[in-house]
Amino acid sequence: MEMLRKNFGLDKSIPEQLLIYIKNLFLFDLGFSFRHNMEVLEIILDRLGATLLLMTTTLFLSVGVGILLGLFAAMRVNHWQDSLISILAIISYATHFFGWD
Repeated sequence: MEMLRKNFGLDKSIPEQLLIYIKNLFLFDLGFSFRHNMEVLEIILDRLGATLLLMTTTLFLSVGVGILLGLFAAMRVNHWQDSLISILAIISYATHFFGWD
């Protein structure tokens, strides 16, 4: 048990552990994943391409739809379409999408 404490740095004080952790973050040494049996940085980099593709696609779609709905609402000021778009925008901004949980 003492060997594990030493290997994981748990034999050091909490402030010293924190400094080592921060230093390792700056060096991109995120540790080893026992679940995936590989370095954590490798896992992150392996999935980075798909994440960036999903993120940029979603960003451009949401900005495009937002601009189109904003223009439509601006052309129909004080009509029910303007009110509906404004209400839906506020609701979508204020609520969490629970489908991911």
